[in-house]
Amino acid sequence: MWASSRTPRNLDPREAGWGPTCDCLFSLVLPFRLRHHILGSDIAGRVEAAGRNATRFRPGGDVFADILSYMGGFAESVCVPETALAPMPAGMTYEEAAALPQAGAIALQGIQDRGQVQPGQKVLINGAGGRSGMYAIQLAKLNGAGVTGVDNAERLGFMRSLGADHVIDYTRDDFTSNGRTYHLILDLAAHRPASACKGSLMPGGRYLYAGGPVATLLQVVLIGPVIGRAGQEDPAPGRPARCAAPGAHRRALPGGKARHGHRPPLPAE
Repeated sequence: MWASSRTPRNLDPREAGWGPTCDCLFSLVLPFRLRHHILGSDIAGRVEAAGRNATRFRPGGDVFADILSYMGGFAESVCVPETALAPMPAGMTYEEAAALPQAGAIALQGIQDRGQVQPGQKVLINGAGGRSGMYAIQLAKLNGAGVTGVDNAERLGFMRSLGADHVIDYTRDDFTSNGRTYHLILDLAAHRPASACKGSLMPGGRYLYAGGPVATLLQVVLIGPVIGRAGQEDPAPGRPARCAAPGAHRRALPGGKARHGHRPPLPAE
């Protein structure tokens, strides 16, 4: 293992700040044997050995992966099926490759797979200066959209350098109350109720959620059907907007296997 990124899903949940509920759950779980003893899922490194039936990789090849199903990325070496690995792009460092799998998959699903961003659309990315946000800005611009990035003042210049057309310092301006509307809101911070974003969506627009507290996730699940119908065609002008979690799979959006057999072109579980 040459590099591994430290992501929120690799934290001890108590360290991640999940609150008293998590402490209670941990008191119930700890007496039992944990499945994974070593954390770490987003990795990059070099193949040291290959099994006799392996055909995709040989020793010496540079690979990267999201090994969430296996974990162990914080160790010096890890053994996983070759299907979990992907060849590292030429010219990419191990550190760059290890930072890509989860964050890149979230951005790809939010902008393309679920967001379906089209040229000329207006996209707002809340948390655009973070791990997934920096990829989301660039993907949205590649798709021809106008991008507004929201983050703190220290990251405004960084978001502009990635191509954001407009930037908002969330400590000074609340994008949910400034009167501007968007075809897509990709919320990578989710520190406000999902319903608060309804007024910032154009007719037929979409609100997609990733990360944030459990309370916001529950609002997306429970209030989403009231705001609009997720999983159907965009409604006609004047009809309610869509509200959904962008990863079409079992979790809010960790990046990985999709429900309808679709898998993003990134290493996944």
